[in-house]
Amino acid sequence: ESKTLEVLANVYRKEGNYFAMQEARSRQQKIIETQLTQDYGVSSEDMLRLAHTALAEAPEPMQEGGNPETYNEVIHRLQAAASVCSEHKHPADAEKLIKKAILLRESASGRTAASLPSMYSLLATTCVQQKKFLEAEKYYRKELEIARIHADTEKSGLVLAEINMIRVYTARGHFDEGEDLAQEALFLAEKNSGPNSPIVKTCLEDYAALLRAAGRDKEAVPLEKRARTINASSLSQAPGLIEKAEENRSPSGIH
Repeated sequence: ESKTLEVLANVYRKEGNYFAMQEARSRQQKIIETQLTQDYGVSSEDMLRLAHTALAEAPEPMQEGGNPETYNEVIHRLQAAASVCSEHKHPADAEKLIKKAILLRESASGRTAASLPSMYSLLATTCVQQKKFLEAEKYYRKELEIARIHADTEKSGLVLAEINMIRVYTARGHFDEGEDLAQEALFLAEKNSGPNSPIVKTCLEDYAALLRAAGRDKEAVPLEKRARTINASSLSQAPGLIEKAEENRSPSGIH
């Protein structure tokens, strides 16, 4: 089923159905993560064994003339293993895994590959978990930089990258930069997904959080009210996107 979803994601991309493409990719990643958890378990020892095995099985970076398709499966597996380790409180192992995945992806597809933003986002999250906040901010910036390059074809990825940076700006007290980005993210989310989509709800909540952090409580209230009016049933339209946005709330720890 994982390979079927990868094929389906590529079909959606060619059709220009980027929302469906993102959902197919999210489902694919979850399937691999679930399988790894079933295969290895979730104890501390299991996480160490998973990380060791995944790194040991990973090939060297691809040389010129190689076939990038042969690297896709191992990259997906490394990224899934990193997600599992991060989720089960092994961020140092997760960091090693996702760094290896990024190295392979860059060697196979270039340093601005469309799949890199989500990988840098996960890398940043593992850094936040280890309280390596400056490194985390660097990787969130890298996520946004590459996401902007693919703004025409990876619309949801750009909004998610902007959300992460809004949270960084809020935590660092850079409210002017954060507000500019919050307005842009909200505009893009509404334009691409509709006014009542789950990603719009997330944008509204983060914009309001920024305003409250800046001492502008009155301006935050209407945004919070609007976020609450987005029917919870609409969240079922794109669980992968809303889960992704919620998983990445970690920038609030940056100072």
